[in-house]
Amino acid sequence: VKRAAFAWRGDVPTSVRPSGSDGNHYAFVIRFDDDSTYFFRADDGLSGDDYMLAEDHVLRILASTGVPAPRLWASGVSDSGMHYQILDCVDAPNLNVHLKNGTLQFDDIAEQLGRYLRSLHAIKCDGFGFFNTQTIKRDGVLVGLKPNYSSYFNQRLDEHLGYLRSHDLIT
Repeated sequence: VKRAAFAWRGDVPTSVRPSGSDGNHYAFVIRFDDDSTYFFRADDGLSGDDYMLAEDHVLRILASTGVPAPRLWASGVSDSGMHYQILDCVDAPNLNVHLKNGTLQFDDIAEQLGRYLRSLHAIKCDGFGFFNTQTIKRDGVLVGLKPNYSSYFNQRLDEHLGYLRSHDLIT
């Protein structure tokens, strides 16, 4: 974490602490002498997953759409070693924390979330599903891995329907 922060800013953070966030990434809050604070997330790179490239690309697109998203300050995805991102640190619990704590006021935020989703859905690209990181690397363009909606929709249909049933979203 300190090496990545130094490579980006040229100085070593004064503190690095676990963020306590859920998920399948290593997540830390890093602070510098000037009291600036950033969110650091990484994986170990062992899975060969370079999907942070897609996340980086989408964050850059979001910055131009008005959808609030943390600014991406630095990232690194290599063929071997840790993949990481350094982002704005949002000093607030995420929606999942509120959901788990029973404090999510969905009715109060639903309209705002709907506007953001409309903006997200206005981003056009060829294909469906997860983005092809090879195309991002080669051409700087978002392209879904599935050629059409039907192939994307049906790839895990039974699992998705099971989730919707188990959460009483459909009968």
